[in-house]
Amino acid sequence: MSPRTSAQFEAIRKASMGRISNAALDLFARKGYSATSVAQIATAAGVSKGLLYNYFNGKEALLRYIVLEAVAKGEKALYEALALPGSPKARLRQFTVATFGLIQSNRDYWRLLSALALQPHVLDGLMPELQQKEGQAMEGFLALFRELGYEDPEGELLLYQAMMDGVALKYMQAPEAYPLGKMQTKILAHYQL
Repeated sequence: MSPRTSAQFEAIRKASMGRISNAALDLFARKGYSATSVAQIATAAGVSKGLLYNYFNGKEALLRYIVLEAVAKGEKALYEALALPGSPKARLRQFTVATFGLIQSNRDYWRLLSALALQPHVLDGLMPELQQKEGQAMEGFLALFRELGYEDPEGELLLYQAMMDGVALKYMQAPEAYPLGKMQTKILAHYQL
């Protein structure tokens, strides 16, 4: 048997990090960040604590990785929508539809982010970076709402965010019962998209 290539080692590393971060995400979302131990994460991931620490310096580093991964998915949806040719309504529609897709397909991320919103101290070390990313995203988003011609684009953007956050939160509380598709239709109709 020949030695592994660097590409094979990288694939193994990514697979291990994925198993660990998925296990942590599940536990953080179900039990809460504070109630989850590194040992529980390692057990759920099927790895040793030593291997977990090989990839992540601890629970805080793992949470950072998970949160930044979730933020990157949201940023990707936003920047892809903003880069689309065509009308600002078409771009807002694309972002809205993509966000509903993320809400539905990444429930654990949203459940965790919703819980962390009520525990800001948990993210203290990450807040400057998150605030910088949010500020950059808001600039692009605000430009879109200005293009849409609202008299108060800042206020309209805040309303849009509140609606989207509310939908995500309600969906996290009762995913089987909440009419996510209906809410998407209503928000699209509200903005005449």
